[in-house]
Amino acid sequence: MLDKLAPIGSIVRVQDVLLVVVGHRMARDEQEIGLCYLLVPYPLGFVRAQNLSITPVRKVDEVVFTGLCTEEGMNYLAGLSEAAESAKGVGYHDYADAVLAFNNYLKEEGAANE
Repeated sequence: MLDKLAPIGSIVRVQDVLLVVVGHRMARDEQEIGLCYLLVPYPLGFVRAQNLSITPVRKVDEVVFTGLCTEEGMNYLAGLSEAAESAKGVGYHDYADAVLAFNNYLKEEGAANE
C-alpha cells in the first residue's frame, strides 16, 4: 500500500490509466478486506455510473497529484486508515460488522446520505 491514503480530488495511476479519487470505502475483494478508492477517469470525470470504478488502495501504482486535504480531511483519512487496520484478517461476517461500523462513523461525521 502507498504510505498514506490519497484525499478526494487526487489523481492516481492504476497501470497506465489516470483516475480521479472521488471517494473511499471499505470493500472485500478476492484477497482481503480493505480500503478502496472510488475512481472516475481523468480528465473525463463522472459522466455516468458505468465509468465509476472501485479499486483497492493497494492496486494504485502512483499518486500523480494530491488533492486538497484540510485538517478535517486529515482526521477523516486517519479514521479510515484506522478502520482498515482493524478489518485486516477478519472473516466475512466480521467484515459486514466493520462495514456497519464504518457507515455509523460516516453518519456521525455527517457524510452519509439517509
